[in-house]
Amino acid sequence: MPDKATLADGDTGFIGVNSRVDPASLKQGMASDARNVIFRNGVAETRLGVQKPAWLNNIKPESTAKEINPWGALYGAGTFKDPNANEFVLLAVDGDVYFCRENNDPRILPLPTGVKVFEGVTFLQAFSKVLMFRGVGLAPLVMETLDGGFVDLVDHWSSATTYTASTSEVAHGPWKAITSIDHSGGTATVTTTSEHGYKTGMDITVRNAVEAAFNGRFNITVTTATTFTYAGGTGTTATGTITCSNQQDYWKADSGYSASNEPGVTNWTQVGLILPNADIAEFIQNRVVVGTTYNSTTFNYTSQKKDFLFATDILDHKHVFFTSQFRINQGSDDVLVDILKMNENQLAIFKTKSVHLLTNFIVTDTSTGTSSLESSLVLQTLIPEFGASGPRATVLVGQDVYFYAGRRGVVSLRQTEQGKVQGVDLPLSEPIQPLIDRIDPRYEGNIRMAYMDNRLWIAVPLDDGSDGNNCILQFDFLNRQWSGPMTARPSG
Repeated sequence: MPDKATLADGDTGFIGVNSRVDPASLKQGMASDARNVIFRNGVAETRLGVQKPAWLNNIKPESTAKEINPWGALYGAGTFKDPNANEFVLLAVDGDVYFCRENNDPRILPLPTGVKVFEGVTFLQAFSKVLMFRGVGLAPLVMETLDGGFVDLVDHWSSATTYTASTSEVAHGPWKAITSIDHSGGTATVTTTSEHGYKTGMDITVRNAVEAAFNGRFNITVTTATTFTYAGGTGTTATGTITCSNQQDYWKADSGYSASNEPGVTNWTQVGLILPNADIAEFIQNRVVVGTTYNSTTFNYTSQKKDFLFATDILDHKHVFFTSQFRINQGSDDVLVDILKMNENQLAIFKTKSVHLLTNFIVTDTSTGTSSLESSLVLQTLIPEFGASGPRATVLVGQDVYFYAGRRGVVSLRQTEQGKVQGVDLPLSEPIQPLIDRIDPRYEGNIRMAYMDNRLWIAVPLDDGSDGNNCILQFDFLNRQWSGPMTARPSG
C-alpha cells in the first residue's frame, strides 16, 4: 500500500499578530498573541534585544578605565551634520549636552554660564546651525560649531557693552522683585514679592545685590510658588534692591541710543519680532517654524493658548515678521502638540482634537517675501474629529504620516497619486486594539514614535504608566503586520 500523505499540524509559518480576532477565526500565518517576538523571516523568532553602542553611552568615571555606564535622565536627542558632512548625535542628559560620534568618546558641549538642561528640549538643525528649543519659559539656544557649543539666540544686555544705535538687539527682563535672599551652606534661597512662575531647571539672572556673589545667571530649583534656590552667595543674607528675570523680553536700540542706556529705561524699544520660545519646531523652505503661545503685541506667553505658528524669514534663524504669524484655529478649544514637515512645501499640524495641513510655502530672496508667504499659504483641515496625543508621537514614513490618536490608536495621513493628503479612517493598529486599550491615558503625552529598518516603533505606557513608557509596539512594513510587543516588565 502507498504511504499516507503527511499532514502538517498547524500553520507552516507566521507573519504577524492579530489580537482582536478570536483565535479560532485567525487567518493562516497569524498569531493571536506574542511577546518579544518578530516575524521578519516568516517564522516566529525571539527578539534578540537592544544593542547599546559604547559610543552613545556614559564613559564616566574615567578613573575606572572609562567604564561604560548608562546615562541618567534623557531630556532630548537630535543630530547635527556639519559642513563637511560629518554627522553627530546630540544628547541632552544629566543637565549637560553631549555630542557623540561612532568610535569616539561622548564630549560635553559648552553652554552659557548658569545653563543646565533638566527639562525636555527639542533639537532642530537649520542651515549649518542647530537650535535647541527649551519650552515657553526659556529662550532658544543656538550652536554654530561644536567647539563654540550653544550660545544665547540673542545676547543678554550688559552695562559694560556699547551697542549700535538703530541696530543692536538684546534680551533683557522682565524683572521680578525679590523680597529677600538667605544663604546657608552654599545655597541661596530666594523669596519673590509675587509668584515667580519659574520651573526647576530654568536659568535665572539675579542682579542688584550689594554682595556680588549673589548676582549672576544661575540654574534654579523651585521650592514654592514664591521661592527658589540656587548654588551661590556668601554670608547669611543679601542686601539691596534685588530683582530676577528669565530674560525673555527683547529690545532694539533706538536712534538716540548712547553708551550704558538700559532697555526699559531709555533709548530702547521692545520688539516682538525675535523667534519666540517654543517646544515644537520644524525647518521648511529655509525657514524655522515654531508652535507657541507667544503674543507679539503684549510680549507675553500667558494670555493665549498654544495655537500660533511663527515663521522666520528665509535664511534667517532669528527674526520673524508680523506677516509670518498664523493662528491654527477653526473655532476649536484644542492646542498645538506637534508639527511635521511632509515635503518641501507642506507642513502637517497636529492639535489635540484635529489635524491640519499648511501648504504652499514659498522661497523668496528678500524679507519682503514674508507678505507673499502669508498670501500664498493655504490651511486645510484634514481631520476635525481627533488629533495627536503629544509631541513626537508623529513620524513620516515615505510619503505618509503616522501618529498616535488616543484611544483610536495609530492612524495615518496618506498622500494620493494626485498629491492630495487625506486621513485614513481605519486605524493601522486595529489588529492590536486590545493592547491599545491597555495604554494608560494619563500618560499618553509621553508616547514617542520612530521609523527605522522598515519598522514603525512606538514607545507606550502600558497598564500603569506612572514610571514612563514600558512597552514598544512594532509594525513591520515588509510583512504589513504587527510584531509581538516588547515589554520592559510584566503587566499586572
